[in-house]
Amino acid sequence: MLFGTQGATGHIEETFKLRNTSTRTCALYGYPDALMLDAQHKPLPTEVIRGAGFFPDTRLAPTRVRMAPGIEARFGLSFSDNNEYRGLRRCVTASWLEVTPPNARMPLQVALSGGDQPHFAPCGGRLFATPVYAA
Repeated sequence: MLFGTQGATGHIEETFKLRNTSTRTCALYGYPDALMLDAQHKPLPTEVIRGAGFFPDTRLAPTRVRMAPGIEARFGLSFSDNNEYRGLRRCVTASWLEVTPPNARMPLQVALSGGDQPHFAPCGGRLFATPVYAA
C-alpha cells in the first residue's frame, strides 16, 4: 500500500495506493482518514488535516475517482519531521497506520516499520492529507 516518499527540508510526504480488489467498479471521492499506531497496535495521537499542507498536492480539490476492478488510486500524507518547525512538538514514531478510504467503513492497516519502510514520525501527530486521486 505504501507507494513512495518525497521530502524537503523538515517535510516528508508518503504516497499510498489503494487497489480495487473486488469484481465491481467503485468510486472514491474525498480524503482518507488515518490513525497512527505503535508497535503494539495502540493508538498514537493523530490529527488529520485535509489540505493546506506544505506540498502542493495537499491543496488540490477532491475529484471523483472511478475504479474498475484492479485499478489503483493514490493519496498522500505529509508531515513535518522537525520539532523546531512545529513549535517543539514531540515527534512520535508510528509502526503502523490505519487508513480509512473515503466512503469506507473499515480501516486498512499498513506496516510502517521493518525492511525498507521509511521513518514515519510526524511532529505533533499532524498529518496533512491529499484527496484521493487517479493513479
